[in-house]
Amino acid sequence: MATKDEVQSLKRQLVEGLQILIEENVLGGMGHLSVRIPGTETFLINPRYAPNLATVEDISTVDLDGKRVDGPGPIPGETAIHLGVYWKNPKALTALHTHPRYTVLMSVLNQPIIPFNLEALTFGSGVGYYPESHQVDTPERGRALAEAIGDNWVAMQRGHGMSAGGLSIQGIVRMAIRLEHVCEDQLTLMRFGVPEPLPRPDQPMSAALGPDYREYPFLQRKHNTGTIEEIKAATAMPQEGERSVDRRARMGETE
Repeated sequence: MATKDEVQSLKRQLVEGLQILIEENVLGGMGHLSVRIPGTETFLINPRYAPNLATVEDISTVDLDGKRVDGPGPIPGETAIHLGVYWKNPKALTALHTHPRYTVLMSVLNQPIIPFNLEALTFGSGVGYYPESHQVDTPERGRALAEAIGDNWVAMQRGHGMSAGGLSIQGIVRMAIRLEHVCEDQLTLMRFGVPEPLPRPDQPMSAALGPDYREYPFLQRKHNTGTIEEIKAATAMPQEGERSVDRRARMGETE
């Protein structure tokens, strides 16, 4: 069971994740991020209003039946997305729904993500596709979207946005930003030809990104979510001479 301090820390991380997604133009006036509370059948989620208005005190606690059990509310109308992600994938510790511009544009072309650069290799195992543009606001729709995500951790929703599960707030934020960058870059390249996939590396990346020591701390500092000292103290640094693939295995990360 998580302590009160641990829950408060998760709420702060959630608000920080929202802030970074907003500053990176991945999250706008609509969208929501959630994280499970360890040792419980509940999760935390930002309320149903502009994400950049949410503070730690505004974060709601919701059970796996979709009922708000703590926090002022109201909870998002598409909370069913998060319920679906957690139902489908017990490994998922966090979930996200948002409407990034280039991801939405890519979703209407019915084109696969091509692993043509290092960011795109994150999605080398594929990206799920949900062919409907409606609100996912019922348990049935939440489970259908979760089935579309499948083992890929993320799905584009036709003309609507994207939804994803993740192993951490840091990881799902990084993944959403990477997907938006990749969609923008691929749409640009498609004006001139068809991007060619890169050869697979020795350990293919996965959209199930975990915490890291470079990308997310960079975003934290870029968007002033903490001091240099605070960010360094909270970051697990690599060992001298350690290869990235070996560090990921040591840390239990997928990158």
